Amino acid sequence: MARRWTIDIPVRPKAVQSVRYSGRGRKFHPDPKVKAWKAAIAPYIERAMDGPPSNKPIRVAKAIYEFKLPKSVKKALREAVQRGEVKWYDPRPDLDNLGKGVWDECEDRIFVDDKQICEYGLLRKVYSLRDGMQIVLEELDE
Repeated sequence: MARRWTIDIPVRPKAVQSVRYSGRGRKFHPDPKVKAWKAAIAPYIERAMDGPPSNKPIRVAKAIYEFKLPKSVKKALREAVQRGEVKWYDPRPDLDNLGKGVWDECEDRIFVDDKQICEYGLLRKVYSLRDGMQIVLEELDE
């Protein structure tokens, strides 16, 4: 039976770039802020673990990246979000970079390697009353 993981991470989403190399083939040192952010999300991913990491193809069924409304937001937007309406978060960061750091932390916990991700379902970045990420991953039949 295929496994499914639901992960609620009450930490502000962060765009993480892929590892970059210098012209001489050496990795640049990771940003200390990125390391701290990854350490903050790791316990939530570990709670979702249910045995050894999967070696099957993985589907990201849902990844919703929530950004807390700033205090300066217009009243109409705040009220709409409070009513549960979906209001798109369009400032940076780019949606395609928001998952990279999460998938890095899922490696060796939920799946063996992020190259196993072969399908994306619902991806969103929205305004919310909180910062956080709602992630649902599923194993696929090979």
